[in-house]
Amino acid sequence: TGETMGETMTDSKITTSVKSKLAVDQASSLSRSVSDHEGHCSMTGVVENAATKEKAASVARSVDGVKNVVNNLQIQSAQ
Repeated sequence: TGETMGETMTDSKITTSVKSKLAVDQASSLSRSVSDHEGHCSMTGVVENAATKEKAASVARSVDGVKNVVNNLQIQSAQ
């Protein structure tokens, strides 16, 4: 890949970092799953509103090692 070990974060470290930041910044989200493969972060689950969905993507993008975010979070429908 042309990157040194010091420049490359493992998928598990990226996933853990994203989950940790979301736990702090997204306390109001209902349910979500985060996975990462080679810097491509995928998020699925349910959140309360569009603002929370966008915030989650922004938080994920801010993590070192994340190259792309696929935001498949769904907004909870009103009951």
